[in-house]
Amino acid sequence: MPAGDDRERAIAEIAAAGRATRKPASRALWIAAAIAGALGLAGFAIAMLADGSTTTTPSRSPEVRSLSFGTGLAVGVVAGLILGYVLFRHSSRRRP
Repeated sequence: MPAGDDRERAIAEIAAAGRATRKPASRALWIAAAIAGALGLAGFAIAMLADGSTTTTPSRSPEVRSLSFGTGLAVGVVAGLILGYVLFRHSSRRRP
């Protein structure tokens, strides 16, 4: 195991090699991330700031269950797969 200075030098060499070989994320990826973050923030703000008493009809249980949970789950899975694929394609760890 390397001593203090040798260990620090080894870590610095590894970090320098990583910085030299890593491709930066594309501008499109940053823009997509900013848009997704802004939409999430807006949705959260609307949900938190909305007044619960603004409905005009009395609330009652729906006759037929909606697909809200299943649809939301499917959208989340598909979005996660798409984002994972995009990040995988832009990963510097991927070997040609």
